[in-house]
Amino acid sequence: MKSMEKTEGSIYSPLMEGEIERLALQARLTKKADEAPIAYLKEIYKNQKCVYVLDVGCGYGTVARDRFADWDNVFVVGLDFQEGALEVARQLNSDVDNYVFEQANIDSPELETRMSEIMQKYGIDGFDIVFGAYIVQHIAAPITFLKRCRAFIKDGGYILLRNTADKSTISYGDDGLVKAIQDKTEFAPGNASRDLGLKLHHHLYVSGYQEIKMYGWMKDISNMTEQERMEVFAERFSWRTTYFKNALEKDPTNESLRADYEWMVAALEKLAAIFKEPSFWYGETIINALAKK
Repeated sequence: MKSMEKTEGSIYSPLMEGEIERLALQARLTKKADEAPIAYLKEIYKNQKCVYVLDVGCGYGTVARDRFADWDNVFVVGLDFQEGALEVARQLNSDVDNYVFEQANIDSPELETRMSEIMQKYGIDGFDIVFGAYIVQHIAAPITFLKRCRAFIKDGGYILLRNTADKSTISYGDDGLVKAIQDKTEFAPGNASRDLGLKLHHHLYVSGYQEIKMYGWMKDISNMTEQERMEVFAERFSWRTTYFKNALEKDPTNESLRADYEWMVAALEKLAAIFKEPSFWYGETIINALAKK
């Protein structure tokens, strides 16, 4: 039985099957979780002529565009390693000139050089805010990255990270199926730790950040329609076959992988039916961590 803690880092890509739709859904379902820290930052920077924001792991640019939509003094640089996702982001944001998108690998030893090029390109001497939604767990060495990230932030600037954790979920009426699915996912080939949200305070503290503020908001399915319940299911569970499927495609004779994949397919089909039951309840705490350089 595996007992060691899963490390951060993954083979995740926003170009994975179904991700453009799921990420748009995720952006909508987590909007309320981001309201308090975004409002806090907006008040701080309300009189500043231009607020420079670095959106790390921006994907298609959906989240930052929505969260900073009513800021009339913001300039956002979206950063992602997948040029394919950035091409879509540029298309989706072609109607504005204060959202730009650049390719960079945040795990690369050349990150500082690449960031210097990007900042020089836009005349930025430092970012006021670094924003990252569900990104840090996909980085191989998140503490190292957070330490490196401080060099891109102005003195007195902020970093805002949003995440969640499988361990933050509560459910009733599924006879332990949610936990079984989460446990199986935790060690899926190429998947990141699903409990990074619990580590944000620690990671920021040991990376040298100050005045760490933690925000918790619960997303739960009580009083939701069946369609709304299934949106939560799609956002939080539908992707969990992907890593097993990808691994199996690379190693089709691996019977252990095949068994895990088939188990997950069947388990998710069963859980989807349970999510439709009005008596079933599921809740999940979304965590935002805000810290100052």
